[in-house]
Amino acid sequence: MFTIFLTQNNSFILGPISKLLGYILEAIYKMMAGWGIENVAICIIIFTILINALLIPLNYKSQKSTRLTQIISPELNKITEKYKGKRDDASLRAQQAEQQALYDKYGISPASGCLPLLVTMPILFAMYRVLYSIPAYISPVKELYSAIAERIIATPGYFQILKDTFSSSVSVTSFRWSSTDLTALTENQTIDLLAKFSADQWATLATQFPALSGIIAENAAKILKINSFLTMDITQSAGFHFPQILIPIFAGFTQWLSQKTMTSRQLEQKSDNEAINTMNNSMKYMWVLSVFICFSLPVGVGLYWIVGAVFRIAQQLIINAHMDKIDMNEIIEKNREKAEAKRAKRQKRDENLEKYSQANTRNINNEATNSNNKTISNYAKGSNAGNSSKKPKEDNKTGSSEANTEKKEKSQDAKKAAAASGSISAIAHMLDRE
Repeated sequence: MFTIFLTQNNSFILGPISKLLGYILEAIYKMMAGWGIENVAICIIIFTILINALLIPLNYKSQKSTRLTQIISPELNKITEKYKGKRDDASLRAQQAEQQALYDKYGISPASGCLPLLVTMPILFAMYRVLYSIPAYISPVKELYSAIAERIIATPGYFQILKDTFSSSVSVTSFRWSSTDLTALTENQTIDLLAKFSADQWATLATQFPALSGIIAENAAKILKINSFLTMDITQSAGFHFPQILIPIFAGFTQWLSQKTMTSRQLEQKSDNEAINTMNNSMKYMWVLSVFICFSLPVGVGLYWIVGAVFRIAQQLIINAHMDKIDMNEIIEKNREKAEAKRAKRQKRDENLEKYSQANTRNINNEATNSNNKTISNYAKGSNAGNSSKKPKEDNKTGSSEANTEKKEKSQDAKKAAAASGSISAIAHMLDRE
């Protein structure tokens, strides 16, 4: 049984994306309401077209990269064949280096084809969360549910009435009927429950709370109207009921047609590119999964899939027509120029970093030399000062100051001659002589 909850998604990645998509969906709803159209299904259709339109640049870039990869696929296959059966590290590194060199030669980034998938997948999951919890993200819709939830909570014994009536037919993620600690519901939890109601369950709720039957009937009628699409309630799962069963069927068909349109050009390369061939085989039956999932998901999610698939089919046909008219060799040449410009920029940056590193090394060495020389100079001056203070005493003891001075000068001259010019020793002797 499909469950729905009012609490917004607060996860690290999907939470902010869900809130952003919720703001967009709410803005669309309010804009349509200003024109007198209050219908969530129409808002979902407009919202789906808008989101897919924003992703057109990424999809175009991905398709262009795929077309370029098809052009170089024979050369890629030669590299793969060259290293076939070789699994040692040296061979794997050599294969990767040759493949990267080939990509650089044609100015192709192998990761560009994956970029749309990396962007669209978080959006897709975040979108499901928004569609699961329409009242949590569209405040005018929540107000309709709140008008009923507030009055139900204010009714004595309401919890037991709700539990006895709906615990066996409606499950809610934000709480468990079987929990022994559960004796009351918050307003949001009550809205979670009401958001699961079908027309029959709304009628049952009115009979269980006769004092609120008027407000329940009035707001339930508005809720059912804004959630209606071609006589279907978009909050209910499709199941095997007519006409809801048409949603999974159309979802599967449009998914199949979208995949066929997108991979038609890749199939032409079946004998040349094993990777593309494998991808095509894995995607052949994705439409079956779409049918199966749409049977259990709300009609609103299936509607989102159908509209998105139809949009992508039209988009792919336009892109294919455009690709047939452009010169791929010209694109390759432009990509080469861009790749060469980036390479030159990286080389210049590396050279600047090398020069900066060498300059810093010289500065450090100069500072170290100056520090050593300063230390030696201070030591030498200290020694001379000490000798000067002792000199009168030594002269008094020897009684031959002139002879000692002459001998000392000869010794210093000999040491100075032996020391290398500019060496630390020479500097120390020079300072000592001074």
